[in-house]
Amino acid sequence: MKLQDLRKFAIQQQSRIKFNFGDAFQCVIDEHGIAKVPSPQISSAPPIDLEQELAAAHQFSLEPVVLSSGRPRTISRADLESLLRTSSTSHAADQQHHHDDE
Repeated sequence: MKLQDLRKFAIQQQSRIKFNFGDAFQCVIDEHGIAKVPSPQISSAPPIDLEQELAAAHQFSLEPVVLSSGRPRTISRADLESLLRTSSTSHAADQQHHHDDE
């Protein structure tokens, strides 16, 4: 699972994906696919390799942007990877169907 996979998923599902790392950091991937690391006001932020932090993450929060789409939930890495596979397969089928209609 790569950061790019989560970005695509967040856009497709119109959701925010969050995972914690380090002592006080959190990565938020928004519904536009933008990864942000909101941090407290500190004089200089340490360099962060989000791919490396993602590889070590075990728990994720999924928050739909539109509340009628569901409620926020916490899921494991294995569950998120399963969702990504399902979404990727579904998206590829939709693309093929759209291409066949042209």
